[in-house]
This record gives sequence, structure tokens and C-alpha cells, in this order.
Amino acid sequence: MSNNIIKCPFCAEVIQADEDKCKFCEEDLSASINEKVNTSKMGLMKKCPSCKEEIKQDANKCKHCGEIQDTLESKKQIQQQKHESAKEEGKKAWANWWSWLIGIVAIWFLLGSDWYWDLFF
Repeated sequence: MSNNIIKCPFCAEVIQADEDKCKFCEEDLSASINEKVNTSKMGLMKKCPSCKEEIKQDANKCKHCGEIQDTLESKKQIQQQKHESAKEEGKKAWANWWSWLIGIVAIWFLLGSDWYWDLFF
């Protein structure tokens, strides 16, 4: 490469050395790579309140200890799971109700019919 051509540290495209911004990825080349990585990592990370390990800012669950984080998304997920389990319980209750009803009707039919009593008496 000649002196006035370099590779972009972000996208690896060949660009002019005197440019302040990459024309391909539009990253600012005036700041050093380490500064960009550290500042972006600091803004995207937080500490888990349980184990104090670093996790992503928008994480719903800690990858180290498994603790669910107190975020809006995790609250929505928990609410959705509760709603789905309530629906399942409702379906089970209806199935149970229908089972009882069919059983009672079957017993009533058997006890009320003459052929049943003729078998035993």
C-alpha cells in the first residue's frame, strides 16, 4: 500500500489516509479504536445485582448466575408466561368439568335404564 492509502479499522475497506470518516461504514476515524471499543462497551454493559458480573445492558437474564434482571422486557415476558399458564389452567378446568358431566350422565343413563337393572335383579 502506498502512504496515502490505509485500511479502515472497522470495515477493512481501502480508504485515503487523510479522511476523518470512512466512506463505506461511515465510522469516525479521528478517535482511536481503543477509545471507541471501551466507550461503547462501557455504555452497553452493566453489573448483575446478584453476582456482580458484567452483563449486557439489555440482558433479561444473567449469563453467569441465571438471575432474571429487573427490566421492562423481562416483566412483559413474566406477565405473558402467567397469562399463558392461566389459559392452560382454564382449558384443564373445562376438560375436567366435561369429564365429570359425561361421567354423571353415563351413570344416570345406566341406573335409569331397565336393561341394567334386569342384569342384576
